[in-house]
Amino acid sequence: MPRRARRHAGVFPKKRFYALLISLIAYVFYLLFSPENSGELEKYFTARQYPAYTPSDSVRVCTWNVRNYNVSNRRVNKLWQSYPKPENERREVCQVLKNIDADIVLIEEMGDETFLEDLRSRLEKLGLKYAFGIVAKRDAPSRLAILSKIPPDRVFDFSYTKFAFDGGNVVSPRGTIGVKVSVADLQMYVFAVHLKSKVGARKRDEQFAPFRHAELRAISARIKSVAGSEKTLIAGDFNAEPTKSIMRNLKGYQVVPQSDSFGLNYTHYWAKKNIFYQYDFFVAANFKTLPRAVVLACPPEASDHRPVYVDIPTGLKRAQKAN
Repeated sequence: MPRRARRHAGVFPKKRFYALLISLIAYVFYLLFSPENSGELEKYFTARQYPAYTPSDSVRVCTWNVRNYNVSNRRVNKLWQSYPKPENERREVCQVLKNIDADIVLIEEMGDETFLEDLRSRLEKLGLKYAFGIVAKRDAPSRLAILSKIPPDRVFDFSYTKFAFDGGNVVSPRGTIGVKVSVADLQMYVFAVHLKSKVGARKRDEQFAPFRHAELRAISARIKSVAGSEKTLIAGDFNAEPTKSIMRNLKGYQVVPQSDSFGLNYTHYWAKKNIFYQYDFFVAANFKTLPRAVVLACPPEASDHRPVYVDIPTGLKRAQKAN
């Protein structure tokens, strides 16, 4: 046996030992401090003291891109400047949400915690009380947020989602956040998304479609890692229509059909080109049946996107009949 081999025979190399030790320590820290297990949830997940949630026959889940409920570049007094969402636009957003009265609201283009609290306070004055709220932890002007009347079993902040793309590693602009809820016989995971937009794309970028596809695969994998084969809804602004090319990146999911009172399914109107898009929608996994989602008209002052909501049966009526 060579001298070097004899020297290390039966001895665990120190470098490998330290590498495994560091990996073990990192894993322990992940279990203790990752968003879905952390004792620090109150930093971005807040609860208000409202009356306990009363289950009903269904859970209404809404998704809506509220168009920059934050400080954004806007035209104010004929000048472009960084400015909060105007008062009249906030009022319109609140009135639309009041009319929908969803149990869970998935919000795209929310600001930080300050803006979410502003929205919750305004809704409370209208009689719409959301005891639970979460804003994505990742620092960005435009974030994902969730409002919920239902106490979540678990909360997931995957706003920092890294994935391989074009020979390197990139980060999703917003990733995903979600909750697990339980109402009567229903247990489901609900996640919000807002994929990379086409803004700034050059011809060679293919309107960022390859990026969005890779981004969606990475997000789907993270959701799968916690939801497994349980009932799961993913909804939001996909910045793409639910074509076969986009759905190939969501194995096991189906698009929830949607329409407004006129039978139209579009959610975004691009005024410059006079084009209507179905960018906002729900996809579902592991549901036997799903009702049709509703697209609701909204004032243009509120947003350039229309909200979409779906009512998921809880099995409560069936359970009451059995008793």
